[in-house]
Amino acid sequence: MKTLKLFNNKFQYQIFLFVVFLLFSSLRGLAQNITINGIVSDQSGQSLPGASVLVKGTAKGVMTDFDGKYSISVADNALLVVSFLGFITQELAVNGKNLINIELVEDAQILDEIVVIGYGSVKKSDLTGSVGSIKTEKIADIPTNNVGTLLQGRTTGLQIINISDDPEGGIGVRVRGASSLVGSREPLVVLDGIPFGTLGDLNQLAPGDIKSVEVLKDASAAAIYGSQGANGVILVTTKKGKKDSTEVFVEMSTTIASYPQKIQRLTDMSQLARLRNERDTNDGAPLLFSGQTINGIYYPSPEEFDNGTYKFYDWLPVTRNMNPYINNLRAGVRGGSEKNNYNLSLNYFDQEQNIVGASYDKINLLFNDAINVNDKMKIIASVNITNTNRVNGTGGDFTNGGKQWFPIYNEDGNYFIPFDGYVHQLEQKDDYYNESKGLDVLTNLNLVWEPIAGLTFSSRGSYNKTSTRQDSYIKSKYTERQNDYSGIGFVKNSYGKQSYFINTLTYNKEFGNHNMSLMVGRDDQIKIGGMEGIEGKDFDTDALLNENLTLAIPEDQRIYQGYVRQDLLSYFGRTNYSFKDRYLLTLTFRADGSSKFGEDKKWGYFPAVGLAWKVHEENFIKNLNTFDILKLRLSGGQTGNQGIDPYQSIEKFGSTFFFDAETSGVVNTGGPGNQIANPNLQWETTTQYNAALEMAFFNNRLRFSAEAYFKHTTDLLRPKFLPSSGSFDSQIVNDGVIDNYGIEFDLGGSIIRKKDFSLDANILFSMNKNEVVDIGTAEDAGLIEENGYSYVVSSTGGGDIIRQIYAIGQPLNAFYGYVFDGFINTYEDQDFAQGNYTEFGRPKFVDQNNDGVINEADRVILGNPTPDYTASLTLSATYKNFYAEMLFNAVVGNEIFDVDRTGRPANRLDAWSLNNQNAQHPINQNAEYLPSSYNVVDGSFLRFQNLTLGYNLEIPNQNIFKKMKLFCNVSNIFVIHNYEGYDPEVGFDPYTGAVTGVSNSSASWDYVGEFPRQRRFTLGLNMTF
Repeated sequence: MKTLKLFNNKFQYQIFLFVVFLLFSSLRGLAQNITINGIVSDQSGQSLPGASVLVKGTAKGVMTDFDGKYSISVADNALLVVSFLGFITQELAVNGKNLINIELVEDAQILDEIVVIGYGSVKKSDLTGSVGSIKTEKIADIPTNNVGTLLQGRTTGLQIINISDDPEGGIGVRVRGASSLVGSREPLVVLDGIPFGTLGDLNQLAPGDIKSVEVLKDASAAAIYGSQGANGVILVTTKKGKKDSTEVFVEMSTTIASYPQKIQRLTDMSQLARLRNERDTNDGAPLLFSGQTINGIYYPSPEEFDNGTYKFYDWLPVTRNMNPYINNLRAGVRGGSEKNNYNLSLNYFDQEQNIVGASYDKINLLFNDAINVNDKMKIIASVNITNTNRVNGTGGDFTNGGKQWFPIYNEDGNYFIPFDGYVHQLEQKDDYYNESKGLDVLTNLNLVWEPIAGLTFSSRGSYNKTSTRQDSYIKSKYTERQNDYSGIGFVKNSYGKQSYFINTLTYNKEFGNHNMSLMVGRDDQIKIGGMEGIEGKDFDTDALLNENLTLAIPEDQRIYQGYVRQDLLSYFGRTNYSFKDRYLLTLTFRADGSSKFGEDKKWGYFPAVGLAWKVHEENFIKNLNTFDILKLRLSGGQTGNQGIDPYQSIEKFGSTFFFDAETSGVVNTGGPGNQIANPNLQWETTTQYNAALEMAFFNNRLRFSAEAYFKHTTDLLRPKFLPSSGSFDSQIVNDGVIDNYGIEFDLGGSIIRKKDFSLDANILFSMNKNEVVDIGTAEDAGLIEENGYSYVVSSTGGGDIIRQIYAIGQPLNAFYGYVFDGFINTYEDQDFAQGNYTEFGRPKFVDQNNDGVINEADRVILGNPTPDYTASLTLSATYKNFYAEMLFNAVVGNEIFDVDRTGRPANRLDAWSLNNQNAQHPINQNAEYLPSSYNVVDGSFLRFQNLTLGYNLEIPNQNIFKKMKLFCNVSNIFVIHNYEGYDPEVGFDPYTGAVTGVSNSSASWDYVGEFPRQRRFTLGLNMTF
C-alpha cells in the first residue's frame, strides 16, 4: 500500500510546523478595534453596490450593500483599500474615524491598465491590434512544470493541445490555425522582451514567477516581430519588486495523481490465451498457447489456465506508479525603494513519473533588480538559472512482455528467473543507469536612459546557454542475454547558445489633442547549437559504467558531433498616434535579414497598420447613457515564418545530421539523398486582416468583444520533387497557399456583486477554418489528381498506404481512405474488398464510382483533425474569505484517426467470427488494415479542466503575516467524449507543432500500451510576511 506523502523533505515539514505555531500564537490583541460605517458612491453621488472595502495587508474585507453602504470592524490605525470594477482604486487611512464616505473616480474600461506589446507597452484602451491578456492569478494554483498547460481555455484564438503528463513535453500550440506545411506552426515566445523560442522552452521558468501573459494574434500586434510572427506571439513577463514594500513569501503545494480510467488490458489468462490462439488460427500460424516451449519460455495451453496450473500475476502495481506525486516549494523576497526594486525567487519542483523508478526534479533561481542610477537612467538586470535532473526509468511494461503468468518474485523474495538468459525487467531497472542532467542560464541586462523628457533610449543584451548531458549504461549480464554485446554505454552532450542585442529609441509627445509615440530599433540575434557523443559496446568490465567508453572494443565505438549557427538581423519601427483620445492609428514596419535563406532572398519586409475608434467618447454615444465602452478596431499587415532548419538553401550531399538550437534535437537535414541549392529560397509570408468590436455596459459589469480575421499565407516552404535520373533528388522551394479565417467571441460579466458574495463568468468561443488553396503541380510537388481531389501525401500508415493528405480545398492533414461498409460475410461481399484483402471478416468498402471494383479510385476525404470550434467557460465566485474557480474547455468537430481501434482489448472481444458476424470490429488477425472511415472517429470533447477552492486566512491583531492563503485544486476532473481511447487529445508533432489527429500506435494483442492522462489533486499554502 502506498503512503500519501504530504511532505517530501524535512524543510517542508519544518515550514508546516512553523505555520501552525504562528496560527496559534498570534491571536493576542495588538491594537484597538473600532467599527467604521459609510457609503461608497461615484462622482455624481450615485451609490455603488458591490464595491470592495478591504483592510490593506490582510484578507479582511466587506462588500457594499444595494445602497452602497458598508460596515467593518478594523484597527484604529488601519488603511482601507476601496475598489469597484471600472473605477480607480483608493486607499484611505482610518485615523480613528467612525464614519468614512468614499467617492470613487470612474475609470471607463480601466483605462490605465497596461498591456505589454512588442518592444513596449500601451494602455489597454489604446490597443489597435488583437491582444489577449491572461490573468496569472487565475492559474497560480494549478500544479505543472509546463506553462503552456496553464493557458488552455484562457483566451480566444489560442488552442493548446495537451497530450502528455510529462513535465518536459507533450504540448501543441496554435494561434488562429496552422499556416505551414514543413515550417514551424508554433507561436514565438518572448520572455521579458527577449525572443525565447516556443512554449516548451518555458520549462526553464517557474510558473509562479510569471506576472502576465499576452497573446499577439493579428498583424498589427505581431508584425513588429516580422519573420517570427506569422504563427502569433506570446509575451511572458516575470514578476518584479515593488517600490516602498518588502515581502517575504513562501508557497508550497503537494499533488497526488490518479488515473480516471481503468487500464485497457486483459487479465483473464484463459481468455487472453484463447484470443491469441484465435488470432494465430485466422493467420494460419501455429498456436502460441499450446503447452510448448519457445526460446526457453513455456506457453501454457488455455486449459492449464482454466485448471489453475498457471495463473495471472499483476505486474501493473510493481512497474507503474498509480498515484505519482508532485511537490512544489517556492520562496523568496521582493521589495524596493526609491533607488531599486528587486525580486529573488527560488523554486523546487519534484515530479514522480509514471514508470516506477523514473523521476524529474528542477531547481530554478530567478533574480531581477531595477536600479535607478539617477532621475534619467535606470539599469535592469536579471538572471534565471535552472538545473534539471531526470532519471529515465525502464521496466515499465506492466504485461511483462505478454508473459503475465510469470511470477514477479520467488518464494524467497528474489526476482523470478526461470532460465539463464531471461531478463527480468525489474532486476534490470534496479541496475539500469539512464539519466539526463540539464543546466540553463538566462541573463538579461537592460540600460534605460531618458536624456530629455519624452525621449528614451533602451539598450538590452541577453545571453542564454542551455546544456544537457545524457548518460546511459546497460550492464553486460543483460546485454549478453539479449545479444552478443558485453555492456552498452552512451554519453551525449548537447548545448545551445543564444545572444540578443536589442537597441530601441522611443519618443513620446503630447500636444493639444494629439498624442504620438515613435519607436525605432535594431535587433541582432545569434543562435548556436552543437552536440558531441560517444557510444561503445563490448567492455571487459562494468565497473566504470560509461565513465570511459573508449574501453569498448574499437570496432564497436561510435563518435559523432554536430554544429549549427543561424543569424537574424532586424530593423523595426512603430508609430502610435491618437487624436482626442478617440481616433487611434498604429503603423509598424520590420525588415529581417536571415542566414537561413538564399543569397538573393535573405531580406524580408513586413508592414502593418492598425486603426481604432473609441466611439464611446463621442457625444452622441455618451448621451445614450448605455455604453461604458464602444470601440471599433481594424488592422492589416504582413508577418513571416522562417521556422525551418538552417542550411536548406544550400547544396548538400548524402545524409547530414545537425543539432537544432531551437528544438535541442538532432535533425536529419538531407535524409538519404542529395539536395540542390536554391538561392531564391525565402520566407513564408502571411497577410492578415482583422476587424473587431468591443463593448461594455453597466459600469463595465458586462463586457463583450467580437473579432473576425482572414490569414492568407503564400510562398509555402516545401520539398520539390526532382527526377530520379539526376544527381539531386530534392530541393526546398517556396510554392503553395494556405488560408485561415474565423471569428472569436469573448463574453464576460460580473453577475452578482453583493456584500459577502460575488459571481463572475467568462465565455470564450473561437472558430477557425483552415484551407489548402494551392500546393504546386504534379511535376514539381508530386501533386496527384484523383477522385476529384488534387493532393500531395502528408503521412502514411507504412509503406505506400496513404493515411493523410494535403488536398486543395481541404484543411491540413485531411484523412484519406475508403468508406467502411461492414464486413465480408459472403462471397458476394468479396467484390467490395480492396485488392487481396478478401478474407471473411475483413472490412468491405463503398464503391464510390460504381465501377464494380474497389481500388484507389474509391478513396475519399474522411475527416480532418481541425476542430470546427473551441470554447471555454470560466466561473469565479467569492464568499467572504472563500474563493472558487471552475474552468470548462470544449473542442468540437475534429476527427481522430484511431490507429489502435482494432487492437483495443474490448474490441478484440467483439471481433468478427463465423459465430459473430454482427460484430462491430474486424476479424482477429495480425493483419494490415487499409485506412477507412472505420478508423476515423469523432474527437470532440467537453473537459472539466480545473476546479480551485481557496480561503484567505484572517489572523487578527498581529504584525507577522501580510497574507495567507490555503487552497486546493483538482485538474482533469472529467472529460465527456465518444473516443474509445483514454483521452481525445491526441496526435501532436512536437517538432513542427502540427496537430495530426493520429492516435499513438501502441496496441498489443493483450493490451493498449498508452496510459490515461492523470487527474491531479493539490493542497497548497501560500504565505506572505
